[in-house]
Amino acid sequence: MNIAKRLLLLIVISLLALLIVGINGARLANDTQGKLEYTQTNVIPAIQLLADVESGIWQIRSSVLMHMLTIDEPLKNAQDQVIKESHNRVTASLESYSALAEEAEDKALLAAVRAALADYDTVREQVLKLSRENDLTASREMAVSAAGPKLATLFKVIERHRSYREKTAARHEAANAAAISRGLIINTILIVAAILITSISGWLLYRAIIGSLHQIRRTVTHIEQSLDFTQRARILRQDEVGETATAFNQLLNRLQGNLKQLAHSAVDVSASANQLSQTSQQVSLSSNTQSESSSSAAATIEEMTVSINHVGDRASETNQLATEAGQLAQSGRQVIEQTVRDIRDIASTVSQAAEHIRELENQSQRISSVVAVIKEVADQTNLLALNAAIEAARAGEHGRGFSVVADEVRKLAERTSVSTQEISRTISAMTASAEGAVKDMEGAVKQVEQGVVRADHAAQAIAQIGTSSEQTVIMVGEITTAIREQATASNNIASQIERIAQMAEQASAAAQETATTAAELDQVATNMREIVSAYKF
Repeated sequence: MNIAKRLLLLIVISLLALLIVGINGARLANDTQGKLEYTQTNVIPAIQLLADVESGIWQIRSSVLMHMLTIDEPLKNAQDQVIKESHNRVTASLESYSALAEEAEDKALLAAVRAALADYDTVREQVLKLSRENDLTASREMAVSAAGPKLATLFKVIERHRSYREKTAARHEAANAAAISRGLIINTILIVAAILITSISGWLLYRAIIGSLHQIRRTVTHIEQSLDFTQRARILRQDEVGETATAFNQLLNRLQGNLKQLAHSAVDVSASANQLSQTSQQVSLSSNTQSESSSSAAATIEEMTVSINHVGDRASETNQLATEAGQLAQSGRQVIEQTVRDIRDIASTVSQAAEHIRELENQSQRISSVVAVIKEVADQTNLLALNAAIEAARAGEHGRGFSVVADEVRKLAERTSVSTQEISRTISAMTASAEGAVKDMEGAVKQVEQGVVRADHAAQAIAQIGTSSEQTVIMVGEITTAIREQATASNNIASQIERIAQMAEQASAAAQETATTAAELDQVATNMREIVSAYKF
């Protein structure tokens, strides 16, 4: 059994003992409390009720004697009232006692008290009757001969009942004391047993723990003093301390193996340090040679970089000139394109003017038709006016006014006819002029269209020139960019070569430091061997 289980068992035993002692104490206290409660609620009240009954009977006896000794009627009545009240109290006390009577003997004694009281009450009533009649001799004789024995019997029964109750109280008290004593003895036995078990278990556990710990301590002290890692701790038990000793022995095994590896590693480190020192010296020589070669290559690259930068500057100037040429070609193309747009606008305007002139010619022809109609109407009107004048002349004096009107209408018709002829001539002249203008406009439109075609050709040529210029600018820009990139690359190469030279110098310095470190490492390995040699493994 391991230590944890032993400790757990010890704790369980202690707790179990405490639990049993607590339960027994609680049971004892409960029993004692029950007996005390029974005494308080039954025994003492019963004795007190019996004492009240006895006191009431004594009060009745005294009142009967006072009733017999007086001849005053009010005093007799007063004594009757006292006797009645005392008797009621006695009866009430017996009724209260009946609720406390539990055992058969107690109930039998209570019945005996009631029977004796009833016998006494019968004789007492006879004595009081004679006293009310003021027959003092007869009442005294009956009181002595009959009431006295009955009263003595009643007191004896009450005394026997009270004695029974006192014995019952004493019996309960003795049982309570015995229960308390028995509980205390049981608790004492349990406590002593728990102390013995706990002490023995604790002592055994102490010996088991301290013995194993002393073994581990002696082993650790011996190893610390002698540096002998071949020693091992004895394992007395397979408990927690034994597992600790096992883990400690395993640790010693690993330390022993590590010390062996450390001794071998110290030898290997010493050999590697010597080899590292030689290699570092060779690296230092190679780094010096590399540094000199890198410096020479860096100077050559710098000269080439200067030449590339010069070519790049010239390429930049060429790129600028090509760019300007492209911009001029672009400007010329824009001017020609604007001219072509203007010519096309003129052609459109001329075409619109020709259309308007044709429309005007058409309108002139319509006006000529209308004028012809008007001329025919005027001719008809002239004929009608002439006929009207002839008819008016035939009418004589009655047709004179109508003749004047017809003459005026004829004149108006003649003027209209003359006007229409002038309009016709004018329209004919306009029509001829419009036809000439239309022919001229058509010629102008053809010439404008030819100019537009030539302008388109010129714009296309200029556009091709601009495209060629743009391509030239792009190619020159690419050449310039390539030259600049080459110059940048040359500069980077020169920088890298310089860095290589610096790194070669640093490598040389590092190689020298490595050689120094290797020597120090060799010294450290020697010290390690000396330290490890002091241990036994």
